[in-house]
Amino acid sequence: MAPEARASPRLLLRAALLLLAALLPVATSAGPPEKEVPNKPLRMRVRASDDRLSVAWKAPRLSGAKSPRRSRGFLLGYGESGRKMNYVPLTRDERSHEIKKLASESVYVVSLQSTNSQGQSQPVYRAALTKRKHAEEDELDVPEDISVRV
Repeated sequence: MAPEARASPRLLLRAALLLLAALLPVATSAGPPEKEVPNKPLRMRVRASDDRLSVAWKAPRLSGAKSPRRSRGFLLGYGESGRKMNYVPLTRDERSHEIKKLASESVYVVSLQSTNSQGQSQPVYRAALTKRKHAEEDELDVPEDISVRV
């Protein structure tokens, strides 16, 4: 191996310490670990359009910074009834999310859980039916000029 390609132990130690110093504020700013799984989110609402679902919710009870059950984020799941679920991790400050590019006239199951270092809350489930897409041919043609002979 060429001498210029070999890393010295001193350089490796310095790189490791820099990496540790960069990660340390992230780990300590999170606070002490929770003692229990978080409570479930409250008042989850789902509104449907033809190709999307809008989901909104309230924070769980006892989810503040000093709570042993505080929430660190949410896990939103969705899928057509009886099919594979897709999951989206969300931050603890988010209270709404829009799911796009869905099939029209389909039943979707939506689940929402709070998460922290101890695990996930019980899920809250809602079902929603996406609306029918309005195609141009579905609309009635309105005649512009009509002549009537009597």
